[in-house]
Amino acid sequence: MFSNNTAGAGGGAIYNNNGIMTITDSTFSENYVDGDGAAIYNQGTMTVTGSIFLNNHAVGGGGVYNKGDLTITESSFSNNTASSYGGGMWNDSGNVILTDSSFTGNYANGGGAGIENFGAGNSLVITNSVFSNNSVSSDYGSGGGIEHSGGTIDEPGLLTITNSIFVNNSARNGGGIYTTGTAMVASSTFVDNTAIGFDGGAIYHFLGGTLTVANSTFYNNSANYSGGGISSSAGDSLILINNSFSNNSAGDKGGGIYAGDVSYANNIIANSTSGGDCHIYGVISINKNNLVEDGSCIASLSGDPKLGLLADNGGPTQTMALQSGSPAIDAGDDVACAASPINNLDQRGMTRPMGTHCDIGAYELDYLFADVADTYWAASYIERLYNAGITGGCATNPLRYCPESDVSRAQMAVFLLKGVHGSSYTPPAVGGSTGFADVPTSYWAAPWIKQLAAEGVTGGCGGGNFCPDTPVTRAQMAVFLLKGVHGSSYSPPPVGSGTGFADVPTTYWAAPWIKQLAAEGITGGCGGGNFCPDTPVTRAQMAVFLLKSKHGVAYLPPAATGVFADVPVGYWADKWIYQLAAEGFTGG
Repeated sequence: MFSNNTAGAGGGAIYNNNGIMTITDSTFSENYVDGDGAAIYNQGTMTVTGSIFLNNHAVGGGGVYNKGDLTITESSFSNNTASSYGGGMWNDSGNVILTDSSFTGNYANGGGAGIENFGAGNSLVITNSVFSNNSVSSDYGSGGGIEHSGGTIDEPGLLTITNSIFVNNSARNGGGIYTTGTAMVASSTFVDNTAIGFDGGAIYHFLGGTLTVANSTFYNNSANYSGGGISSSAGDSLILINNSFSNNSAGDKGGGIYAGDVSYANNIIANSTSGGDCHIYGVISINKNNLVEDGSCIASLSGDPKLGLLADNGGPTQTMALQSGSPAIDAGDDVACAASPINNLDQRGMTRPMGTHCDIGAYELDYLFADVADTYWAASYIERLYNAGITGGCATNPLRYCPESDVSRAQMAVFLLKGVHGSSYTPPAVGGSTGFADVPTSYWAAPWIKQLAAEGVTGGCGGGNFCPDTPVTRAQMAVFLLKGVHGSSYSPPPVGSGTGFADVPTTYWAAPWIKQLAAEGITGGCGGGNFCPDTPVTRAQMAVFLLKSKHGVAYLPPAATGVFADVPVGYWADKWIYQLAAEGFTGG
């Protein structure tokens, strides 16, 4: 514990003069200096781990002042103050690596309430950290979370931020971040940050350098004048790739962004509550596949992007998920998604693309199956089967279900036995023979086929064969399902005077089975009053047949959330396919 220490110049508790020092599991509180670095002044090499900086005060760098090489991990800076710059920390031409740390409730009168990063050649690298409720004087201070400034053309200051969160920070300009150097922000979230005086609710980019923002989310940030999300001044270089802006506001222009010169691709800018979505008054060097709801900034797409609420959707930071039917789905530029800094990942670290193309914005809709969209008609049934362990899809990397592919008789054996006995069921060893001339003991489904015959569900396809790779027809499916539900000895009632289907005469071999399948509400036919008895059953149709056979005619599976790469949410059978997988009938 380092508490209530004072110094006339710098380093109230520790002054490291060109030494090498390691600090672990320590607390620095109520230290005061009439200079810089109330807790620590470092101009050597220092590592700080698992430490607390609380209620310290200095002219500059309320917690820490750094002019050397500093590594900070798993530490917190809370309620520290500076009468000039750097309420939590001031990095003055040094190098700082900050990981898994937090800056909360710090204050600076001049700028950089959380961190001031200043000077030629300085470097600040931040990963997995949180900046919240930090504030700078509304009179003239900038950078509520971070102020990144100084440097020269030959030695610009460098700022890199990854997987971090900025929430409820405030300043005159740049409520979250104020930058005049070269900066990269990736996979981070900005929420409720405010530019009390003028510009840049979340980020203000001013007077040179290049600001690159990628795979990041901006929600409910505000600026009194311009750029509720981001403001970038004329002549500066702003690069935006795969970001999502929503519910941001500006008193004058650019609720989402307000900028001079911009290169932007695959961004969503929408739902701005004031100032319009986007205002660019300079040159747009690159403009690819952007979705701006109000149609501003020469975007290629406009309209409602159908963003979900800000939520924990996986990954280290909150995101806004794309909802079913979003025009951003599969509408991104694949070249931009593949290139650095996106590298075919979304903000959460999920692989892009999941569909035919990458999605616009920071969030990639991650179907459980890449080929089963959430709007696919049987998606929820398919997902349910997967979650229950009955299916694993038809292919991996990416996971696919192949919903429109035919079901073979061998696959049907596996589906039925898992449906009857449970997803963990494994048939007995095949032994010396399968009982079918065309099914060798080495065939992948040999044990399943032999067991299906042993339970009396099938006698094969004739001539001592099973025809394992032959597609199952809808008529054969009727027999398989009813025997699976009612037992191998089951026989349906006589067909009577009609089957109910125009293409199934009473003399058709499976007429009683088809009529009974319809009577039990498992099928309504293939349309137009027909059953299409000799048409092969697809894997999507099979998902619906199996689940209705198991749960009853009134059964409806939960909404699809995504399982297989080739079953997009929205596919007609998406719910059925997902449910089939959830109950263990299929793995794809």
